[in-house]
Amino acid sequence: LCPGPRDTFRVTIYPSLLVVFDPLYVCDGFCTDVVPQIAGGTGNYVGYNWSNGANTPTINVCPTVTTTYFVTVTDDLGCSGVGSVQVEKKLPVTFDLEPDFVEICQDGVDENIEIQTTNVVANGFYGISWVVPSGLDGAPVGNGFAIFDEASIPSEDPYILCATLIDQFGCEGETCMEVQVNLVPIVELLPNPLPACGETTIDLVV
Repeated sequence: LCPGPRDTFRVTIYPSLLVVFDPLYVCDGFCTDVVPQIAGGTGNYVGYNWSNGANTPTINVCPTVTTTYFVTVTDDLGCSGVGSVQVEKKLPVTFDLEPDFVEICQDGVDENIEIQTTNVVANGFYGISWVVPSGLDGAPVGNGFAIFDEASIPSEDPYILCATLIDQFGCEGETCMEVQVNLVPIVELLPNPLPACGETTIDLVV
């Protein structure tokens, strides 16, 4: 028997197309980019089909609750892979300042007032920074703030003292309070009316 013609075929087998993500989170009220890491296939990725309807290589999302997103990636030969990522929505950062209003009367006696941060809601550990207006004197004490009454400058309008809390994920919240610094009133005593000659008692008017 005579052998027939021989043909040589080359078959290229591409690796599976894999889609993975880094862990993602977003602070309350903010947005984040969702970027897939793709490997395998032909390396030429032409199609993206996201669970939110987008068809772009990346998406920007602003979830109000923790949400899982899916994407199907397709290469130029029609091979596809599916990946998913959960975007964790962090707790809103909130806290109170106590007291929430302070009125200081400069009377020559150092009576420093300490402001405390209370009812803190944050994601993990946190730090607090203070925005101190010009004229108000004080310094941070732990997570609180001490107001130096006699070193502060009296003002007709209250000072606005603000604290910003930033947690370990960079999520932050701000709370402000008013501080009123008053001068000690000057008291002047005047006779009313002027005493007559020979009188030993008089009425005084402030």
